[in-house]
Amino acid sequence: MKFIIIKKTFNDSKMLIDILKNLLGMNIKYEENDKYLIIFHDYSNDDDIVKVLNSLGDDLMINIVAYLSSPLFMSKSKEEQSVILPILDNNQLKSGVYNLKSLLLERPTINNKRQLLNFILDSSGVDESFVRDFALNNLNVSKASKATYIHRNTMIYKLDKLKDISGFDLRLFLDAYILFGLIEK
Repeated sequence: MKFIIIKKTFNDSKMLIDILKNLLGMNIKYEENDKYLIIFHDYSNDDDIVKVLNSLGDDLMINIVAYLSSPLFMSKSKEEQSVILPILDNNQLKSGVYNLKSLLLERPTINNKRQLLNFILDSSGVDESFVRDFALNNLNVSKASKATYIHRNTMIYKLDKLKDISGFDLRLFLDAYILFGLIEK
């Protein structure tokens, strides 16, 4: 089950819930507190959700700051929520609908970098030193494998596994930039 976390920058969430129920179907569940509205759903088209949330923000003239969960982390949804909520607490975020990469690219102050990095790398066989070494070798598989004494095919296997598990491909500049930025100096 996927989820949407909406930072409550508005007073009445009932209307928002009703609209999302109509879009996502009647089988949604939600939790609400004074800071967040978390909606659990099985709707498959994230683009529709983004359009509706952006339209609601424009129509109601409210700032909607929302996070769409990653389908890659569905088995770890509680853990994903715990690493995302501290980032959403940041008041520097602009109005918008974010996924994990876009939220981290927005780069508000991130206090839980280690927790976030561990969450992303978990079960991939890749650790912080692998990310650092690969980035410091200009995202070049051959150079990084020689520098780290890891066979080139093993390095490619680890890179592919990280991409499959987390959606982050270290061979792409932005993905490497995000992960390298999470490494605490």
